[in-house]
Amino acid sequence: MTTQVVDRESAEWLRHLQGNGEAREQAIARLHALLLRAARGEASRRRATLPRRAMEDVDDLCVQAASDALMAVLAKLATYRGAARFTTWACKFVILETSSRLRRHMWAQRKLELDDRIWNRLPDAAPPVLQRLEDDQLVALVRLCRARAVIQ
Repeated sequence: MTTQVVDRESAEWLRHLQGNGEAREQAIARLHALLLRAARGEASRRRATLPRRAMEDVDDLCVQAASDALMAVLAKLATYRGAARFTTWACKFVILETSSRLRRHMWAQRKLELDDRIWNRLPDAAPPVLQRLEDDQLVALVRLCRARAVIQ
């Protein structure tokens, strides 16, 4: 930590999470529960943007996001500077993780339905086969005439 932790609650979180034994395990369980609540809150806030099909997977995504955020927080404990409360700092991880997962899930759940009639409306930039054959023969004839003109 580069700056001193100001509030007692943040210092307590750090002491328990950096310690060993039962106190650490309890702190990890409490932190996971906090992150899961924050993930569910973020998912609830974004609920209107999700397709109906994705709604059944939201809770599972929140649990995954909370677990991944917990791992990230534990890995980055040494980078916590105390500029904000520890819980605020930790919740930033889960909000980012949740929003990212929901966004990816939303796009994965999108269904693109193409009507067969759309293909008739798309322009075909390639010339028809017969036209290409005639063009190739014309180019070959021009090259032949040019070659004969150079020889004569």
